[in-house]
Formats: sequence, C-alpha cells, structure tokens
Amino acid sequence: MVEQDFDNPRIWEEPKPFLRDFYVPFSVYDETFHTWELTKDPAPLDPCCTSCRTPSDLISLCVYVPDESYLPTWEFIQSNLEAIESALKIKLAAIHARCLVELHEDNLPGMPVWQKHWEFIQSQLGGKPAEQLHRFFKLTGISIVRGEPENEWIVGYNFQTAWDMDHGIEIIMWNEKVLAAGGMLELTSTGGSPMAGAKATQEYEFDPGDYRLP
Repeated sequence: MVEQDFDNPRIWEEPKPFLRDFYVPFSVYDETFHTWELTKDPAPLDPCCTSCRTPSDLISLCVYVPDESYLPTWEFIQSNLEAIESALKIKLAAIHARCLVELHEDNLPGMPVWQKHWEFIQSQLGGKPAEQLHRFFKLTGISIVRGEPENEWIVGYNFQTAWDMDHGIEIIMWNEKVLAAGGMLELTSTGGSPMAGAKATQEYEFDPGDYRLP
C-alpha cells in the first residue's frame, strides 16, 4: 500500500462536477468584504479568498498519494454526480438553517452594524435567505484521502462560505454517504482517521441525510 504524504499533497485543477452556479458575493459577518478588490490569483483552498465572489467552472483536486490509486474514487464521483450533489445540498441546507438561527437569535440582537449589513444582503439576494443556498456556499476543492486504519477512501468537498470566512466548510463523504462537516480540509488533511473524526463529530452534530457510523 502506497504511503500518503500529508505534508506534500498533489493539487491541480479539474472541471467542477456540480454546483457550478454556487458562489459567495458577500460575508455575513464582514460588512466590507463585498467591496474588497477581486484577487488576480485565486486561492480556492483559502476560505477568505475574494475569488469566492464569482462563479467558477474549476475546483482544486487534492490527493495525498503519489500514484493513481485515488482514481477509482474520482471515477465514482464522476459516475454518481446526481446522488452526490443531492446529498451535499441536503447537508448544506442543514448547515445553512443552523447558521440562520444562530444569526437571528444570537448575533443580530444589539448589533446595529450587522443588522444593517444583513438588510443589505437580503436586498441583494432576490429571494428568501433560507432558499438561497447558491449564494452562501461555493464548492472550491475536492480532497481524496485513504482513511487509516480503515483503508476506505473518503472524499472531502470543500466550500468557501458567507457564514465563516475564517474556516470555510468541508463535508466528508464515504461514497454517496454524508458523514460529517468541519472546517475546510479539517477532516481530510491531518493524517488522522477521517472516519474517527466523523464519528466524533456525529456525537454532537448529526443532520437529516447523514449516515450514522457504527
């Protein structure tokens, strides 16, 4: 079995397989982000890169093996686009709903600057915020890692998001099953077990559509 190198991942661009109309024109908690100059050097795996503000047809594919043993997993993604996209949208909707509750219950009260900024965001959306997933998340990277010691291939779908410009979001999946979410590359890049990380996350966060690990 080829050893994975988490210090020197291989990263290159591939056509985005789905969610191509998703992008993030603003930050919920930074009232100036939408005014920043757009970068000329996009950094898809940087949660706060201004490139999130425009659509893109490419993602960064990140793998940790020096050979092509990741290919069957990449081919599985290409062969199951509809099921994977549907599962991701269900998970994103659950995350989005939690963030909206937190915004209205904990963060807007007593914060006139954020209240004014939220009014601006709503004026730009063209619809109810709860129904606008495609303006709060942008798929920018896919990481493929072999879980150890389980020896199962796990995929991390990495997003820039209006909700957290510091950390972004990674949703990890085992084939077409959603396991958990964390910060961008948090669950797939450490060299630890993504399965163990997902199981620990499920102890305090488990959404409809998630697959419960035994």
